[in-house]
Amino acid sequence: MPQSSENDPVVLVSLPSEPQAAILVAALEGEGIRAEMWGVLTSGFRADAPGDVKVLVMPQDLERAREVLNEHENGE
Repeated sequence: MPQSSENDPVVLVSLPSEPQAAILVAALEGEGIRAEMWGVLTSGFRADAPGDVKVLVMPQDLERAREVLNEHENGE
């Protein structure tokens, strides 16, 4: 199994829909944090497994991204 490296993106949060993830990604990018969504194609599929959309950031941006996420969740 390959080991992760400090250059591999990490999951900031999983959200239930693509629009929610897109709004958060835009907020992160507005703060200069590179972010991307993963799992977009399965987000609407609700059979046996949830189709959450993961928002990924680089490890060095994780702390600041968490701050932006908290601000975003609190409506700041």
